[in-house]
This record gives sequence, C-alpha cells and structure tokens, in this order.
Amino acid sequence: MWWIDLSQSDGASALTRLVTTLGIVPAPGMSPHEGLLRFAKTRSMLLVVDRAERDVADVGPLLTELLESAPGLAALVTSRMPLDVVGERRVLVPALEVPTLDPQAHATDAGHTEAVRLFLDRIADRSADWSAGPDDPFDDDELEAISELCRVVDGSPLGVELLAARVGARSSVGLSADLRDDHRLLLAGPGRDDDPHGSLGVVFESTAALLNSGQQELFARLAVFPGTFDLSAVLAVGGFAEDFDRLLDVALVQRASAHWPEHRYRLSDPTQAYASTLLDEDLRADAERRHAEHIRAFMIRAGAAMDGPDEREWLARLHRDEADTRRAVAWWLEHDPMGALSFARALGRSLRVSGRDDEACEVLGRMIDSVAPLSNVDPGDLGWVRLLRGWPRFLTGDMVGALDDVVAAAELFGAASDEVGLAQALADRAHMTLLTTADDEPARSLYREAIAAARRADRGPATAMVLAEAAQALILSDRSDGAVVEMMDEAETVFADVGSDEGLAHVSMDRVLAAYAADDLDALERHADEGIRRSRRTSNSAYEQILVVAKGVRLMHLGDLDAAAGWLERGVRLAADHYNLMQLGVALHAVSVHARLSGRPERAARLSGAAQVLAPRWPLFERRYGELFASLPDASDVSLQAEIVAGTTQSLEETLSLAREQLSQAPVI
Repeated sequence: MWWIDLSQSDGASALTRLVTTLGIVPAPGMSPHEGLLRFAKTRSMLLVVDRAERDVADVGPLLTELLESAPGLAALVTSRMPLDVVGERRVLVPALEVPTLDPQAHATDAGHTEAVRLFLDRIADRSADWSAGPDDPFDDDELEAISELCRVVDGSPLGVELLAARVGARSSVGLSADLRDDHRLLLAGPGRDDDPHGSLGVVFESTAALLNSGQQELFARLAVFPGTFDLSAVLAVGGFAEDFDRLLDVALVQRASAHWPEHRYRLSDPTQAYASTLLDEDLRADAERRHAEHIRAFMIRAGAAMDGPDEREWLARLHRDEADTRRAVAWWLEHDPMGALSFARALGRSLRVSGRDDEACEVLGRMIDSVAPLSNVDPGDLGWVRLLRGWPRFLTGDMVGALDDVVAAAELFGAASDEVGLAQALADRAHMTLLTTADDEPARSLYREAIAAARRADRGPATAMVLAEAAQALILSDRSDGAVVEMMDEAETVFADVGSDEGLAHVSMDRVLAAYAADDLDALERHADEGIRRSRRTSNSAYEQILVVAKGVRLMHLGDLDAAAGWLERGVRLAADHYNLMQLGVALHAVSVHARLSGRPERAARLSGAAQVLAPRWPLFERRYGELFASLPDASDVSLQAEIVAGTTQSLEETLSLAREQLSQAPVI
C-alpha cells in the first residue's frame, strides 16, 4: 500500500508527488509519466490518495490512465469532489454517532456514543496521567457539555478532534458556553495556520477555493438559513441550481434527514459560521431581504390553507420552519412593519395550537405596536393580529386585554367587510364572556351574530367552528337540548369533509361535556379517547388538557379516586406547562372535588378558592359536582370559608404544590 498526501500546497503536481512517494527513477530518456505507468503495470498494489480535491483536474485523468494500464492496481481516494473516473464508486463517509437530545437520557449514556468516545480518547492522548475507562473523571455537566460539542460539529471526526484539542485551560463546559454565544469560534483551532487540518476554518477555506465566484456567493447567501431549506428557497435567495449542485459535491451542504416530499438541506453550525464570514454588507442585506420575502410568501399560503384538509401538514411545516419564521418576522418588523402583519394568521394559529401562548402574546404584540404609528394599515390584516392575540392573552390571565383585542378585531373586520374574521371575533367574544362570567345570556346573543356572519361568508369551516363553540357554551350553561346536538352534528360533518383534526377534536370535547351533562359516562369515555387522539395529531394540547380532566372526573363518579388522580395530575401538568391558566382553573376545580371526596374538606376549600381566581365553575359542573357531594356531610362552616379566601390569595406555585400533594395521597376515608 502506498499513501500520497495532496494536502500540502507547495505547487507540486499530483504526478510529481506520486512519482516521488513511490521512489520511481525514470530510465534515461523516459518521462516521469512513462516511468510511473511502467512501474504500476507489473505490480499489485493499493494506492491511497488523500485530499484529492486539491488537484482534481490532474488526479482524475492520471488515475484513469493508471487503472486502465495496470490490472493489479486499486485506488482508494479521499476527496470532497468526485473525480469522474471510469468505474468510480463514491462512498459518503458517515458522521460519528452523537448523543441524542432526549431529556430522559442520563448524561453518562453519552459516553457510549462514537463521537464522545473519540473526544475522550483525544483528551486521554494528551494526558499521561489519565486513561479513558469506565470510571471517567467527568461529572454530568462536563459530559453534557462534551455531548453538545459533538452535536455542534454533527459528529464530524475532524471537528470532534479539533474541539477536544482545545479543552485544556478552558474546560469543556466553558468551551461549549463560548460556542453557544458565537459559532464563529468554531472556525478557530489549536493547529498552525499552514496546517491543512489545523482548524475547521482552514478546512472550509481550502474547500471554498475549489468553487468559482458564483458558487462562493451562493454558499455565502445560504448563511441566512437558520434551519433546513429546499431548492426553491435556494433559488429564492439568489442562487442557481447548477451552483447548488456544486456545493453538494464538495459537501459544504448536507442533506437533512427529514421525511418530506421535497429534498431538504442544511448547513452544519461550523459551515454556516464560515459561510457568514463571506457575506459582505451588501450581499448580506440582499440575501436577508430575499429570505424574508420568501418566508412571507410561504406564511401567506399557510394562512390561507390552515382551514383545509391539509391543516396537519401545514402545521408540521410551520413547526419545521420556526427558526426561519422568527428571523423573517424580525426583518419585516425592522424594515416594513405592515409586511409582518401577513404572518399573523399562520403564525398565531401555529403558536396557539402548540400551546405557546406567552410567545404568541409577545410576537403578535410587537406586530401591533409596530404599526400603531401608521395611518394606512389594512384593517383586515390588523384584525387578524388582534384576534389571534386574544386567546393567548385570555388563557395566560389577561382577560380584560383579551376582550379588548376581540372587540377591536370585530370592528376592524367590519371595516374590512371580512365576514369570516367577524364571525370568529364575535364567537371568541361570546366564549370569553361565558367563561369569565358563567352568564350565558349575553354570550348567546353574540353567538347568534357570529353564526349569521359565518353563514353570510359561506365558509364551511368558519361556520362549523362557531357552531362548535356555541354548542359548548350552551352545554356549560347546562342548557343542552336538541338544537345543541344539531349544532355538533353539523360542525362534525363539515370538519370531517375538510379533514380538520383540530375541529373534530373540538367537537369531541363538546360531546364529552354533553355526555357528562346526561350522565352517560360510557359515551364520555369514548368521545374523550377520540378527542385525545385527534388533539395529538394536531399537536394541540389545549383540547387534551380538558379531555384528560374529564376522564378523571368520570372515574370520580365511578368511585375510583386512585385512578382519577392520575388523569387529574396529567391535566394539571399539561395546563401548567403551557401556562394555560383558564384550563388550569378547570383542572383545579376537579382536584378540589377529589380532595373533598378523599375526606380533606379544608384542602378542598383552599383549592376551590385558588381555582375560582382562574376560572368560574359553570352551571354544568355546579350541578354534577353537587351530585357527587350529595352523600357527604355539609361543608359550609366558617373555617372552610376562611380556607376558600386563603386559596384566592396564595401563589400559583403554592396552589400547584397543594394539588400535587392531594393527587399523590390516598383517600383518608
């Protein structure tokens, strides 16, 4: 076996290096090329050529001629570019296995992955008094930092080795923190500037030298993508498909492992850091503008398609492109605030479905504030921003602000003659009115207006959602009748026709409440399970939070307090994790009932007071919970009233701690 290293840039040709390495001395009158061919013809040998991309124009034809004339010759070549040699078989060298981001995994498990073992081995190579073994002297923080370092270079063996070489005076924890703040530090290394493997920056620089100016410019433009992208996005930021193919050839762009109809691509963190260094001020400004325009067009399409049969697919796409969306929203807010408003329908819906109400309040609030000084804002666009901020504000405790938003949205939609938006704004106002006051009379009037607006718009999904919400209002008010069933049936038919899992989850929730009102606990269980399944398909925890509480309440009616505790705990946890204070109040009312049934009336009273701060107890629950208490001693003495008052003043943390304590203890009676 013979190894020829082409990484040194001393001007020598591939032929010269090959002849020199093999020790060939041509006969008098024979050229080095002829001497090489004669040498190879009579031998069986493996030729290993390293870093062939530095001289592809010479290496490819030379190897072709050698392989054709020397039957005993085989060649193994490392190269960032294909050689286009006849019979060439290309093998992509896979990255090393890196630790997952699974929060349940223990830090020490990372030591069994390939990348971390290499990292630890390289540290051991530099330390005579330490050897890698089962008792590695690293605590969990250090192992997690090493895991992050391996992930940030995508398990690249060279990247892992270079980062390991930088752990010395600076700990792995410190290095990880530094790189998290500035990925450009990835490009530095411990080696000399003239070492072709001395740093990732040197490696990328030598690879970029293989590109023409157009390809280098496209590579730089790709730095504006914080996540994955497809070919249409590449073209949108100012690239050409042929240039992009070249970037794939030299491995500056990686194919992303994602299950999407179109191919997805990405830059690793170090590659993106290097690409960003190639962006001058004008090129960066142009690429960022093009990126923002591309994402805005995508969000407009998403907003229009969210009510159709492809709802789930669009929600998945929105989740996939969150980093791009954030970057694009920031660009529009800085350069053209009115352009940012067009993000609201898709972005607000996506954040709401994923339960990120705080983030929705923040980003939609910035959109509203940014256009406040402007006089030519489209009322329909602004209406959707105000509408979509309403529920996040409501569920995080700002009920007055939420009502202000939906009232303003209704006025804006009226000015824009947007019947769909008007219907939803009126329905949201009706629902918020009901949920805050438990008074169904004003809510019913608003619902009638909302249904009329939805029918005028002749938009099936919009009408269906208003019907589903109105049905829920009547059930919670304990006014179920045949009209409610008809409303649920009509909404379910529409949602099934368009394939809306979110809408069907809402109807399942309505049917759960109706079953509870009718004391049909079997139907409650059936509809709750269906609703949870639909809710999870849309990644919308809002419905699941109510449905798991309903399953717990059902078990309380059946006398199984232990099993009920598990479902109620899950409902409390989901609502608290998503800071959904309204639904947390619903769950805490149920936990209060659990405490009363368990023989702890003082705790039940305190939890009831805390729950009342977050959500009223609607007529349906007043009746049904009262039926549960019918066989218990009266609980209306003065001391319990004091506990209720105390519950209204305690902190949320104290309330959650008390709820968890209740659900973890066995009944005392």
